[in-house]
Amino acid sequence: AAYCAARGTACVRGDEQDVLGRMLLALQAVGATEYISGPSAKAYLDVDAYARAGIAVRWKDYSAYPEYPQLHGAFVPNVSIIDLLVSCGPSSPEFIWGTGTEHR
Repeated sequence: AAYCAARGTACVRGDEQDVLGRMLLALQAVGATEYISGPSAKAYLDVDAYARAGIAVRWKDYSAYPEYPQLHGAFVPNVSIIDLLVSCGPSSPEFIWGTGTEHR
């Protein structure tokens, strides 16, 4: 809150349902018909709410996720997507989707 106050910005911390509701609203606002999520979200994502909104949920399978050149040391799997983005920059989609262009 102090960070926001110092910048003259309102700071509101939402609960998990607020965040998930905002995600659904954002997807609707851009006309999304599909949402691809990591498998951990199966524990909390309300797939029925997405279906009622006309948005199909697909789960990304990371079991065959290829190694990529990380910035420090040997490859460490199961880290944040931020690691991939920082390590590989514009070529990151190739590691996420493969060399095809079906999701670009």
